[in-house]
Amino acid sequence: MSTAPSPAGAAPRTGAADRIVIAARALFAERGYEGVSIRDVADRARVSKANVFHHFSNKMGLYRAVLNDSSSMFDEVVDVLDQCQQPPRERLAVFIRENLSAMLNDPHSVNLFMRQMMSAPDNAQRTLAEDNVVNGFQKLISRLENLQSEHRLVDDVDPTVLAMSIVGANFIFFRLRGVIDRISDRFGPHDAEDFSTALLSLLDPDTRKPRP
Repeated sequence: MSTAPSPAGAAPRTGAADRIVIAARALFAERGYEGVSIRDVADRARVSKANVFHHFSNKMGLYRAVLNDSSSMFDEVVDVLDQCQQPPRERLAVFIRENLSAMLNDPHSVNLFMRQMMSAPDNAQRTLAEDNVVNGFQKLISRLENLQSEHRLVDDVDPTVLAMSIVGANFIFFRLRGVIDRISDRFGPHDAEDFSTALLSLLDPDTRKPRP
C-alpha cells in the first residue's frame, strides 16, 4: 500500500504506520475495540509495541486513525461527484460503482463501522464511529444538493433519501453477496457492475417516466 494521507499539516505516514493501521483495522473489525491489545496489533503488523506507540500515542489514538483512514477512502469516492468534466448521470454512475467496489475491496472498514454502530451506546468508540458516518453522509448529501441546485438533478429527488438509497443498497449487496445468487437469478456475488447499473436505472428520472 502506498503512503496514506495524513491530516492537514501532518507528515505523511510511513510504511510501518500504514501496516499498523491496516492490522488494527482488521483486528478491530474482527474482535471489537475491547478485544484488541497493542501487542495484538504489533504482532499482526510485524512491528514492535514501541513502534506502535511511536506512531500512535495510545490505543484510542490508533483507533481514531483507523476510523479516519476508512472515512478518507469514502470521501475520495464522494469526490467523484465534483468531477465536472463528466455529465451528472455518469458521475452518479461512477459513485455508485466505486462505493460498492470500495465496500467489497475493504470489508474490514465496513464491518468495523457496523460493529461499532451496533455496540452499546454512550461509549467513546461508538461516538467516534457515528461522527465519521455523519460527516461522510453530510458530504455526500451536500454534493447531491449541489447537483440539484445546478439543475443537474431533478427537483423531486430528496438528496438525503438518494444518498441513503445508494449506500444502503450497496451495503445490502455487500452483506448478502454470499447468497445473492440464491435471491436473484440476475446477480451473483461477482456481478457488482451489473448491480450498480441496475441500481442507477432505478434512480434515473428517464426510467421513471411512463412509457408511451
